[in-house]
Amino acid sequence: MPTPLIIGHRGAAKHCPENTMVSFERAFQSVQAVEFDLWLSRDNVPFIFHDAKLERTTNGSGYAISKTWKELQVLDAGVGFDPKQDKTFPFRGQGVKIPRFEELLEKYAGKYLCVEIKQNSVELVHETLRLLAHSKCLERCVVGSKHHKVWETMKKFHPDIPRFLSRREIILNFLDFTRGVSQPADPFAVASLPVQKQ
Repeated sequence: MPTPLIIGHRGAAKHCPENTMVSFERAFQSVQAVEFDLWLSRDNVPFIFHDAKLERTTNGSGYAISKTWKELQVLDAGVGFDPKQDKTFPFRGQGVKIPRFEELLEKYAGKYLCVEIKQNSVELVHETLRLLAHSKCLERCVVGSKHHKVWETMKKFHPDIPRFLSRREIILNFLDFTRGVSQPADPFAVASLPVQKQ
């Protein structure tokens, strides 16, 4: 039986500010892959961040995609990280930034990457795959989103790249399974399901 990959969710999010380079560096000390989330800035720079809004993890405010990359890169992405919940905030003011997608690819091109496209954007799908191909990462990645438009775009234009099932596809596959309906096998489809409610 193949040895399963251990994947760091948003890097090492319990030890370092999530979805940051310091988090990915910590994660790759003990895991084989990292999962992270992508958005496109107002001036079309793919960046790594989880929430739609900036308040929870940075000293910024508003929707992340409404900002230019110049506006995003000055934010402190370690400001809210308080792992012991004692208000010590060990990464605050330590230069932890929101990373560009290309920054991660430049450092970890040889690693396994799980890319969740958070934005319901066909443009971001194509740019993500372009950058992965340019960095020669396509053989070690899986790309996808809960958004069905992202799933359809991946399947139509990038059919040979492993892709996460959209939320709609997961529900439809589950319903087919419960009804005993079999579907043609798709060797590039990956179901990403939490073991508990998040």
